[in-house]
Amino acid sequence: MDCDDSDDNLYPYNARSKNLFPQKIQFDEIWERLKKVIDVILSNGQLKKEEREWHSAFSDVYKLCSALPHPLANLLYEKVDATISEHVDKIYQATKELQFEEVLSQLCVKSDTKQYHIGKLVIIRWKDKVLIPCGPYLSQLVLEQFDNYRTGKPIEMADLIKNCVTCYVTAEAYEMAESSSFSDQRDELKLYKDNFELPLHKSCRDYYLLKAKEWENLTDSVAFIENVANLMDNEKHLAKILMHPSTVTVIEQWAAQALVADKVKNLNLSFKSHMTHENFNGPELHKCFNVLKLIENGLVDLVKDYENYIIDFTTKKFGKDFNDPKTS
Repeated sequence: MDCDDSDDNLYPYNARSKNLFPQKIQFDEIWERLKKVIDVILSNGQLKKEEREWHSAFSDVYKLCSALPHPLANLLYEKVDATISEHVDKIYQATKELQFEEVLSQLCVKSDTKQYHIGKLVIIRWKDKVLIPCGPYLSQLVLEQFDNYRTGKPIEMADLIKNCVTCYVTAEAYEMAESSSFSDQRDELKLYKDNFELPLHKSCRDYYLLKAKEWENLTDSVAFIENVANLMDNEKHLAKILMHPSTVTVIEQWAAQALVADKVKNLNLSFKSHMTHENFNGPELHKCFNVLKLIENGLVDLVKDYENYIIDFTTKKFGKDFNDPKTS
């Protein structure tokens, strides 16, 4: 068999593939190039993928991770982490001199870093150095908006507050923030719940107790529960504007438990006056159903009265022997 003595056969690896071999590396020289790329990303600049610095960054990272005599991946991570931490520290210090709305704007993590694969580390450091220290301040701001809304005052900076609150969810579960559904992952929202949902729950409980005292003289079960239903709708409306979607689900449960649960347990609720042949208040009874279904055994009295209404209605309309199996 004839052999081809060309250079390609004698040296099967071309210059590009040889760059993939482990090499002795001058870390500082490569890190200087990579840091320039990271600085552009952290300042929300844009790297054009066709530019040389974008392509060389991948190659530089590979060289460091496969370096001889030992990989330099850990050192690279430490340098990147230190660069991000320094950047975040500067932003946090700068917020102390900013105006109110500017502080909220700074709390929001930019999503641009995701495409450059360092977004997760940025968000982790952002959480530790900015979000956690600012949590009590933002939580108080959220509670003030609920108080304003309940007393008929306007809500301020709703979109900005919502964006900030969402950042606490993103920081707690980076990948979950891109999901379309959050309801199955509520246990993973500890940072969000500790900073916003728990203080809101206490605020709601105090507010609901005041409303219960205000309505304590209402003897009509339907009128009382209708008030609760209207309150729940208002609370859910504001929660949709300011809070994470999971809170919208639980806030109506808080209201039902605080305002109606004891009445269901200790009193016999009556709905008969709203279920007569002459007057059947369907919309009001539907509101009652939506509230009572949130409480264990909450529908017992409503269902019993409705069954009796059906029996009375059919008896009056068709006679007492209508559909009676004993007469069949």
